[in-house]
Amino acid sequence: MQMRTDLAMEAATKRGSLSPEDVALTKQTIDGIHFTRMRILSDRGVRLLQKPRGQYVTAELPPLTDTVHELLPWAYLLGREIAALLPPTGSVLVLGIGNARLTADALGPCTARRVVATRHLQGEPAKAAD
Repeated sequence: MQMRTDLAMEAATKRGSLSPEDVALTKQTIDGIHFTRMRILSDRGVRLLQKPRGQYVTAELPPLTDTVHELLPWAYLLGREIAALLPPTGSVLVLGIGNARLTADALGPCTARRVVATRHLQGEPAKAAD
């Protein structure tokens, strides 16, 4: 049966034959956000999950419209989680995947619009952008 999900977490839960040598999976709840962190460790894990080796994080939140007072703390938690995936130095590619005209799918494009690209800056402007 072909998997119809792009979430690594969902793919891993539907593949019962994965071992700890294939995938490292941890779950944690912080301030109402359920984090599932998965690392694909082996070639077998790559083949079964049809995903490249690496780290995958899924964050599950309650409906945002029901918890407006939690938005800022949650934004900091999510930012910290994303920062942990980034290299300490160097360039990062940002993709704003989604559909800006569809509310449920607009996170990527809306976020990418707020990214300030600085790679092209040289000299004093580059120092100011850091």
